Amino acid sequence: MSTSRATVEQWLALSHPELVDRVRAAVRPGAVAGPVWTDIAAHPVLAARVRGVLSSLAAQSADFRDRSAWRARIEQAQAALRGPAVPANRPATRLRPVPPVVFQAPGQPVPA
Repeated sequence: MSTSRATVEQWLALSHPELVDRVRAAVRPGAVAGPVWTDIAAHPVLAARVRGVLSSLAAQSADFRDRSAWRARIEQAQAALRGPAVPANRPATRLRPVPPVVFQAPGQPVPA
């Protein structure tokens, strides 16, 4: 637990260019990021900063020769930051019936 907290604190203290370099190193094809994404996802401010960096890296990776590998690693990191998917077998919401709306001209009696 202290390792993840230390990682989050270190990444929070980084300037933007340093954070970009750290995220780029973590998503580089062949790099092992480990549980760093789950640690970052637990901190909302850092997760937002990292999502922004990942988005810019995804745009920059269009110019790379191995863009498919970069794109796959970036998408894995983004999925890890989003957290687990919502289960599909959740109960359906019940819709309330909507009463009909009757439009009438002014001065007309209200139908019963």
